[in-house]
Amino acid sequence: MIRLDRFLSNMGRGTRKEVKKMISEGAVTVNGIPAADCAMAVDEQNDQVFVRSERVFYRPFVYLMMNKPSGVLSASEDRGGAVTAADLVAGEYAHYRVSPAGRLDKDSEGFLILTNDGDYIHQVISPAKHVSKRYFCSLEHEISEADIAAFENGILLADGFLCRPAGTLRKRKRLFSRDTGRVFLGEQNVRAESGSGRGRAFVPLYGKQLSDGFRGIPGVSKNADPGIRRNAFYLYRTR
Repeated sequence: MIRLDRFLSNMGRGTRKEVKKMISEGAVTVNGIPAADCAMAVDEQNDQVFVRSERVFYRPFVYLMMNKPSGVLSASEDRGGAVTAADLVAGEYAHYRVSPAGRLDKDSEGFLILTNDGDYIHQVISPAKHVSKRYFCSLEHEISEADIAAFENGILLADGFLCRPAGTLRKRKRLFSRDTGRVFLGEQNVRAESGSGRGRAFVPLYGKQLSDGFRGIPGVSKNADPGIRRNAFYLYRTR
């Protein structure tokens, strides 16, 4: 159960003061009955709350899929004024205060999940959870057995840091052309270095391009316009 004013303010229907005013004006009904008290308790899952004849569903967590455009930071905010992924969903989802579950370089395009569910973000990005990410890599030459072995065995960086082995394009179905395939990286496979994102450490050694794994995401075209976003799913959960 939750207070009616909190229910409505959490769903972006205004501040507590604004919600209280709407209720006093008779603009809010609960199960068909005009609400008289902003402190009344409502059942988030079962009660039907309407504001001016529009049903308000209680969705405390939102999960959005985005094809992040190049030039956009994988962040919720930036003190330097750069455009962030969260900025692109401001408006309809502003009150959720979403953050990306993972990151892509500023100059990379690709699939991101934006959510306000901190537990979910932790499950996705924590190295201890071993959640792999799929990337597509285009090399400057035809993919060789040596290239595949380098990913599978772990790449040694110039400063002596040894990356963990990555799941690779050993199977033929993971090769899209002679110079393009996909690789699966986890949080502990590579590290950020001098501002470069995960995966970029491979580029100077093994290729000219390492892009996101947006291709093959159910319900999303591989040619989706940068900045596109859609609801991935809604989840109701009590803490």
